[in-house]
Amino acid sequence: YVGTRQGLSILNMNGMVLRNITVADGLAGPNIFTFASDFSRQILYIGCNALNSTDPCGLSIYNTSTGAIRNLRTEDGIPVPWVTSLAFSKQRNKLYVGTDAGGLAIYDVMEDKFIIRNYTHGLPSDQIFSLELDDYMGKLYVGTLSGLAIYDIVNDTFKIRTIANGLIENHVLNMKIDIENRILYIGTEDSSLSVYEIDNDTFTTYGTGQPWGLGDIILDFANSLLYVNRVDGIAVF
Repeated sequence: YVGTRQGLSILNMNGMVLRNITVADGLAGPNIFTFASDFSRQILYIGCNALNSTDPCGLSIYNTSTGAIRNLRTEDGIPVPWVTSLAFSKQRNKLYVGTDAGGLAIYDVMEDKFIIRNYTHGLPSDQIFSLELDDYMGKLYVGTLSGLAIYDIVNDTFKIRTIANGLIENHVLNMKIDIENRILYIGTEDSSLSVYEIDNDTFTTYGTGQPWGLGDIILDFANSLLYVNRVDGIAVF
C-alpha cells in the first residue's frame, strides 16, 4: 500500500500497480498520510491529511475483500479531519488515530464510536506526528509537537518525556519500536536519532544538527540494522 497526494495505490510484491483508489472511488480525501490494518487484515484504515483547509478529509475504512469504503469525519466523532498517524490494537480491537491539532482519537470498532484524549487529558500537545503501539504491554507512544507522550491504555494516563528528561528535541516526528529489546527509536526535527531505553527510562542521541528532520525509520530485525531516511541520505545504524 502506497499513500500519495492523489489517493492510495495497491501494488503487488513486484511493484506492479494493481489498483488506484481516489476520492472518486469513495475515499474521504486525497493526500494519504497513513494506514493500518485490523487483526484479520481484511479491513484497511486509511488516514488523509488535507492539503488545505477546504479539502475534504477524515478516516476511510476500506474492505479489501469487497472494495467497500466507509468514511468517518468530524460529524462521526473525529475531532478534526486531518489524520497524521494510525495504530491498531489487535488485543483491544481499537484504532488509535493521531491528528493534526485535534489530539488522539480512539475508535472502538465494536461500539463504532470515538473517545478523545487531548491536551486537557495530559497530552503535551494536540498536534500529533506519529504513533507506535506496544499492544502486549498496553502502551501507546505518541510523538507530538511538544515531546513524547507514553499513554497507559489500561489506566488511561499519560507520562510525558521532553528535553528536560533527555530527549534531544521536542518535535517527535517519527518512531519505531523494537518490542523484543524494549527500545524506541525516535526521529526529531533536527535530524537527530534519540534511542529510548523503555525499561531504564533513558535517552541516547546520535547525529545532530541537520535541518528539516527525519523521514521514515525502518527496522531490519534479521540483520539487526536500522535504516533512517534523512534529508542528506540514508543512515544505517
